[in-house]
Amino acid sequence: MDIQGKVAIVTGGGSGIGRAMCLRLSRLGARVVAADRHLAAAEEVARLCGGLAYQVDLPGGARHLLDFARQNLGPVDIVHNNAGLLTNSPDFLSTSPDRLIDLINTNVTGLMLVTQEAALAMAGRPGVILNTASVSGLRPWPLDPVYSASKAAVVFFTRALSIEFGARNLRINAVCPGLVRTPMAANSLLIQSLTAEQRQQVESMMVEPDQVVEVLIEMIGDDSMNGEARYIGNSGLPAEGKMIKFL
Repeated sequence: MDIQGKVAIVTGGGSGIGRAMCLRLSRLGARVVAADRHLAAAEEVARLCGGLAYQVDLPGGARHLLDFARQNLGPVDIVHNNAGLLTNSPDFLSTSPDRLIDLINTNVTGLMLVTQEAALAMAGRPGVILNTASVSGLRPWPLDPVYSASKAAVVFFTRALSIEFGARNLRINAVCPGLVRTPMAANSLLIQSLTAEQRQQVESMMVEPDQVVEVLIEMIGDDSMNGEARYIGNSGLPAEGKMIKFL
């Protein structure tokens, strides 16, 4: 798909990977809606990329988000489901039920509902849906099992749905980055609890948002890519059971 002139929605577009994706899509000629639960962040990104901001708190609001984009920019061609949360708890038993539900609603249910609404809106036209998963969706991450489970759900949802979507002239793919240098990572209990030596090691292994965006743009442009879940990292994919304790 040629990005020039296309309409794109990016959830979690106010920071991190979503912010970088909005800016790149705009530079390539797309008309962009930066959607985020934090309106001020979305508005700042929209100003930088000449796009529109939309406040959305998933899973509610998926249909209204698609309607907003269509009414203001035209039919939607590209959707990047990037909104996501960590539990940010020291362990599973300390995770509050409200936080657990919020994470699943955002990382899984919201992503699925936006995907469904996007596919219905694209009906009969070529479209691309991209999902931000994680290496922790490919390899279990004991430090945040709820997050790991949510990202595994994203990976399997992407792969399973690609069969149906392929028959509908739609494509769906996922990226599975290692730890990314984003505000969410920087503010996590994980990073804050590291020793100076551990922090230095993690810093050297971090993926930059633009590295993730490079792969996302490739997924849009390559019409043969459907149902992929691609790992992005500065080292090889960790072997099963070998995720280092602080990554």
